[in-house]
Amino acid sequence: LHAVTIDTSVRLTNAILNLFRKGESYNVSRFYDPAANKKLRELLQQQTFDTVIFESIFTCPYLKTVRTFSKARCILRAHNVEQQIWERLADSTRRPLRRTYLRFLTARLKKYEDLQFQSVDAVLPITDVDSATIARIAPAVPRLVIPVGIDTLSTPPPATGEPVLFHLGSMDWLPNLEGVRWFLQNCWPGIHTDHPALKLHLAGRGFPPGFESELPPGVVLDGFVEDAPGRGLQVTALNIEWIDKLYEVRSALDSLAAKLAAQKKCTIDPALIKRGRAVSDKGDVRALIDADIAFHSAIYE
Repeated sequence: LHAVTIDTSVRLTNAILNLFRKGESYNVSRFYDPAANKKLRELLQQQTFDTVIFESIFTCPYLKTVRTFSKARCILRAHNVEQQIWERLADSTRRPLRRTYLRFLTARLKKYEDLQFQSVDAVLPITDVDSATIARIAPAVPRLVIPVGIDTLSTPPPATGEPVLFHLGSMDWLPNLEGVRWFLQNCWPGIHTDHPALKLHLAGRGFPPGFESELPPGVVLDGFVEDAPGRGLQVTALNIEWIDKLYEVRSALDSLAAKLAAQKKCTIDPALIKRGRAVSDKGDVRALIDADIAFHSAIYE
């Protein structure tokens, strides 16, 4: 195991300077570190590797080094199609100046990400949807969908006490932060009113200064936790059938949103609408309503 500490913090000065670096994606460039690149180069010169796996496009700044000093196959584990996440984030932002900057970042990120998909020897996406998107970007590159793996045999059994909700994620990644804030503003007030004893725990690194002051009643900020798997002891398990039903409900809501958007002449990502309609065709309205009730029962009970 070889480790190099890298400071990936978002810094205003670096973000401003990046505006004048033609074609460089600030989303990605802050993950590059000369010391890490030097260590990687030394390791490649000392040993021979058959395959090098890049965990997300944020490790791809080191692809050139691997190609230069190794004949190993380079495989990209694509956690997401990042450009889509940032496109949606930009589209949902109301402040004009911030939206303009996010679209600028997205354009550079898309150009970089497309190039990486085309440059590696194979891509391992997590979902079929991502795989189809990557196929349009890099049709000649082999792909194999490998979902997230969980070792259920070593996972502790769920707690039998009072149920809690739990979110674990890196909060210096803007989509995570925006998603949590949206949930707290739009979903949590109703849940807390119906179930005042229910707690929502937020854990992870990179919470912005003053974030705790934003939290509504019933929400607990745990911050960084060293034993993330152990946190599962506090979380009530969900039945797999409820998860299946949840996707049906979600697709029905996508279709409803599309109709409302048409009435108000606003736009929604066509890919989301297409996915929603495809899944909602599997059940009738009554089944979807029952699924919604079952999902909320899974949380509350």
